Amino acid sequence: MKPQVCRNFVGASSGAHPSHGDPLVSALIEAGSPPIAQNVLDVFACDNELSWSSLIAQCASDGKPRLALRIYDRMRQKSLFPNEACFVGLLKSCIQVKDVRKGSTIHADIVSEGLLQKDSHLGNLLVDMYAKSGSIAKAQEVFYMLPRRNVVTWTTLINGYFQSSRIEEALLLYDKMQAHGVSPNSFTFACVLKCCTTIGALNIGLETHVEVARRGLVQVTDYLSCTLVDMYSKFGLLEKAQEVFDSLSSRDVATWTALLTGYAQNELGEEAINCFNRMESEDIFPNAFTYSACVKACGSTKNAHLGAELHVETSRKGLLQGDHVLGSAFVDMYAKCGLVRRAQEVFQTLDVHDVISWNALIAGYLHHQYGEEALQCYEQMQASNVSPDSATFSLALNACSIIQDSKKGMEIHHKITESGLLGGDAVLGNALVEMYAACGMLLKAKEVFDELPRHDVGSWAAFISGLIEHNNDAEALASYQQMIQEAVLPDAMVFTLCLKACTMSGALRKGIEFHGQIAENGVIQNVQGVGNALLDMYAKCSMVHRAQEVFNELHTQDVFSWSKLIAAYAEQNLCEEAVKCFRNLQQIGILPDSVTLTHLLKACSSIGNMSFGTELHLRVEGIGQLNEDILLNNALIDMYAKCGMLKKARDAFNRCHLHDDIAWTAMITSYAQQGRIDDVFRILYSMKINGNKLNSITFISVLTACSHVGYVEEGMLWFDAMVRKYLIPPTLEHYTCMVDLLGRAGQLEKAVDLIKRTPFHSNIELWLTIMGACHKGENVDIARYAFHQVILLDETCTSAYICMYNIFCQAGMHEDAMNIEALRIKRHAPKKFSQ
Repeated sequence: MKPQVCRNFVGASSGAHPSHGDPLVSALIEAGSPPIAQNVLDVFACDNELSWSSLIAQCASDGKPRLALRIYDRMRQKSLFPNEACFVGLLKSCIQVKDVRKGSTIHADIVSEGLLQKDSHLGNLLVDMYAKSGSIAKAQEVFYMLPRRNVVTWTTLINGYFQSSRIEEALLLYDKMQAHGVSPNSFTFACVLKCCTTIGALNIGLETHVEVARRGLVQVTDYLSCTLVDMYSKFGLLEKAQEVFDSLSSRDVATWTALLTGYAQNELGEEAINCFNRMESEDIFPNAFTYSACVKACGSTKNAHLGAELHVETSRKGLLQGDHVLGSAFVDMYAKCGLVRRAQEVFQTLDVHDVISWNALIAGYLHHQYGEEALQCYEQMQASNVSPDSATFSLALNACSIIQDSKKGMEIHHKITESGLLGGDAVLGNALVEMYAACGMLLKAKEVFDELPRHDVGSWAAFISGLIEHNNDAEALASYQQMIQEAVLPDAMVFTLCLKACTMSGALRKGIEFHGQIAENGVIQNVQGVGNALLDMYAKCSMVHRAQEVFNELHTQDVFSWSKLIAAYAEQNLCEEAVKCFRNLQQIGILPDSVTLTHLLKACSSIGNMSFGTELHLRVEGIGQLNEDILLNNALIDMYAKCGMLKKARDAFNRCHLHDDIAWTAMITSYAQQGRIDDVFRILYSMKINGNKLNSITFISVLTACSHVGYVEEGMLWFDAMVRKYLIPPTLEHYTCMVDLLGRAGQLEKAVDLIKRTPFHSNIELWLTIMGACHKGENVDIARYAFHQVILLDETCTSAYICMYNIFCQAGMHEDAMNIEALRIKRHAPKKFSQ
């Protein structure tokens, strides 16, 4: 009844009821329905305990718990006591409004009336009331004081422990319950399964499922079957979850949603969407939770079209009004599909911008590595007086990791410490470790890591990842051993990181050990990232046949796997095999990405396969990738240059809007290899006026070009400019170019003097370069000096003996030539080719 109607009703009845002026009566009537209003007036005029009890029970059953409790207060003022049915309604009201103080008063009245001896239902409600109000210790006290405990009593306290995150105690109580001969019911089993899911106790969960199946409870209890599906889904055992689901004779929306959510949470978006379609085909109407899971699947599969359709559908059904979780799911979906502006628009349309919706928007920016924008959202959120939770702080720390902003990260660390969240949140602690590690503050990362209350696999992964990111591969592998010593089992992420460390450090033997461990756990077939990392490790360690074996074992061969295999063949100059892989890739309908195309172009460069290179060029242009990918464009320029097609290389260079140092250097190298020194200098000039820095490789190309055309003076000037003007320290390759330049020009004394002044004076290749410059039989003394320098370094160097032998022969010094041959035989230097 509307307030005005209630007031009219009171006015009409005021003459018959002396208590109509009581403000409590007026307030109760204002909020009540006509029957309650009439009863309030009648009851307040009498002292009949039964009438008072009936009124309280009526308020409680009509969903007006606060009214029931206020009437109870007035009743006690009259020294009247409710009956058992009334106490049941009062305890349910206390549970509903979570008023533990009022519940304690009611508890005392129940005890004083001796009702706990008569009614076990009251005892169960008391345990439930204390547990749901967070007073788990009081719930436990009541439990053990009850004269009789049935399955409901035990289950209520087990659930109370679960709700209070005291999982181990819940499972211990479950064992004790069975030891007392009390048989669990479906709600007990469901609660135990939830406990197993929470702490990852799969073995207990499997045992519980066996017992549930033995009693035939799965088929008759929707709630229990839903919990089973949920448990297996959260363990990532989707086949088992599907098996339970398929065994059910009937499935309600909750069971469908549990399975769909499992697929979505395990990043199996296509399966989740298929599940949603099947559900609708069986005329099961999705609820807000179902839609949320399906929207998440749309985000993981980048299915913006279906996501938009669901957006329209949920809006039409009015599900978005007041449901911030569903609204936030749409924000997250649009962001993950790359529609960040649309995500921002949806965010603005939400009724309330709570912490969940803010987190969704921040996470959306992070999904695309927009660290600055994510931190701006974080600041706006606080300016809007929305307090960040632990998830917000974790996201903000991730943003700091992306942009490597340690200063902001330290500010957030300080706020986390002030909020007291760090001690009980493993994810937050792991994010802190990751942030400091990503920013290169490894000592601080180790300090935070050591202060964590417990080291789970996530914290170890964060720390190991930071070490690898900053090239501390040996320390990363040592940390893995320490993790094993602490009895923390590695997951797929840790295996992936350790394989990356082996790849970067060339630790093949250690990588093979990891392969064995991974194979034992069956991870290669089940986790794509681990298989790809293993493939990459073998490829980078030049074990192409092992890389092919791993590739064949993969459950799914995605474009990344194909790219790594093609790269492995290309880098080992097995270019025909690389091309064959590409043909297989085309046959199964997988579109190559820019990385794959880049490796293939490099393969074409190695074998001079102009025809296939042109085919790849057409494919690249057809999918519009060329202007967007500098590495791909550089590979195309290099391919044409190495195939001697300088005009096509120049055309490819000109078509690209962005030129990095590599592209410029590729053009310089191509002209240098053709001895076109004027073009080299012209490109160098263009490179400088376009603001590109000359790098070490650029100078190698310039010096090589000068050497080929005999531009000694220009070569010396460029070398001097590299050292003095550009502050680039000369490498062995630079010195080799300079020795070759001087040697070709016949300035061998200067070349020898240069070698003596280099930090590479003990390098065999430099002295062999000198010997090569004496090949016409001239400067025998310098050749002889260079030969002795080589032999001092390696007395079995075949090239030195062969070169010196030829120089003596060309100079007509046959006896000396025979002596060199005798010396070669004596020193056991192999004769690799005939003279």
